[in-house]
Amino acid sequence: MFNVADLHETLLVEFPAPGGSPTDDLLSVVRQPRQLLEQCRVPEHGGTALDLGGWPGHYALALATRGFDSVLLAVGDEPPYREDDLRLLDTCPTVVRTTADLLRQPFEPPDGGPFDTVVCCGEALLRLPGKDGVRALFEAVLASLAPGGMFVVGFADLTQELRGRDRFVQGATSSGEITTWFLEYTGEDTVQVHDLVHRRDDEGSWNLHGGSRVLLRLAPTWVASQLGLAGFRLSQLHSVRPDSWVVVGERLD
Repeated sequence: MFNVADLHETLLVEFPAPGGSPTDDLLSVVRQPRQLLEQCRVPEHGGTALDLGGWPGHYALALATRGFDSVLLAVGDEPPYREDDLRLLDTCPTVVRTTADLLRQPFEPPDGGPFDTVVCCGEALLRLPGKDGVRALFEAVLASLAPGGMFVVGFADLTQELRGRDRFVQGATSSGEITTWFLEYTGEDTVQVHDLVHRRDDEGSWNLHGGSRVLLRLAPTWVASQLGLAGFRLSQLHSVRPDSWVVVGERLD
């Protein structure tokens, strides 16, 4: 059964509790992304890398710790960077930040390419405007890669439709904030994720904050086949948690 939290726990990471040194904080932030990059056999020799839609930048930082000059390309309508994330990004001179509206405009590779590695993990792939947008992105990424370059794609498989109370998924919880997601299936290929965030104010009262976004429902086999059709050689396809997948394609020429 799909659990939205699996995606956030595996492909995204939470910033550590305050109080650590910048070095300790950086090591904590990049631990999970580094493990995934190692599992995907991303080399440590460095080069140039693109963290595509990688808010809040933890994969760009992980790539930087592996010797890459990284470009962090935010989707454009993501939440503002948190102060702690900005602090780490600002102390890492090999990470360059930029933005692009991938929801409304075709992907155009930012300055810094061709890239040896492109990483797209989290919700970025699922937020594209339809399957045609996914196909166009794959073709553009292939063109932005150097020969022998790798494309690492991590995403949640939302193809299984949940029913009843299973559509309410518990997210992050703390003494001052409780997050719940509600899944509303709006079409064969899409699901609308509603964010229900209860926050405690200074007076101890709880207030509800909300938002929503539409995500694509992409099967891992479909993603792998489209990478092949775009010209990639598929080198890896594996599950990192229940219903969270990683696909790796390589450019041969």
